[in-house]
Amino acid sequence: MESRGAESDGRVAPSEGSTHPPARPFPPPDRRRLRGSRTRSAILDALIGLLDAGNPQPSARAVAEHAGVARRSVFHHFGDVRLLYLAALEVQAGRHRELIAPVGAGGSLDDRVGRICHQRRELFEVLGPVFRAAAAKVGDAVELDAHLVELRLVLRDQLEATFAMELSLRRTPSGALLDTLEMVTGWAHWQALRFEAHHLAATAEAVMAYAVIRLLQ
Repeated sequence: MESRGAESDGRVAPSEGSTHPPARPFPPPDRRRLRGSRTRSAILDALIGLLDAGNPQPSARAVAEHAGVARRSVFHHFGDVRLLYLAALEVQAGRHRELIAPVGAGGSLDDRVGRICHQRRELFEVLGPVFRAAAAKVGDAVELDAHLVELRLVLRDQLEATFAMELSLRRTPSGALLDTLEMVTGWAHWQALRFEAHHLAATAEAVMAYAVIRLLQ
């Protein structure tokens, strides 16, 4: 005989006299939201991939084709190309945060400076294509900086922790010295060395290290 407690969909009905309401099934996942998130990620990956491959200004059509989506999807998810590039900048910066590793305040000054500058070289080289493309598309340095606040704070904190002893011993106000260190080890200085002075990455790293040493000695 078929049990009265069995339901056709496999759920068990509450027994007679039970004060507990019947269990409700979990709501199904929002497939539309998941699909939209995947499409957005595919578009950003496509843009970053094209930039890394040497295309300095890929069109919305090229990005859509590379992502395997319709061109209108690019504008549906990002509104305009400027917002697309800013989103790509944030994604790429977040993906490579692990390149900013603690250096510590111990060891010789030369060793600490060398490690800091080598990290900056690796970070800026991998972020370079997206940084330059976003700067060209956005055109507003203030807006661009606003999307890099977190990265700049992490880099500044690293400098302050690594060179805490030197900052405390110098007669120059530590805040002014830290500002100068941030400038000479920052993206703008790296870009000037690489794309205005036309240094190779290794030479640009050496120039950066020389500037930091001279500031801290």
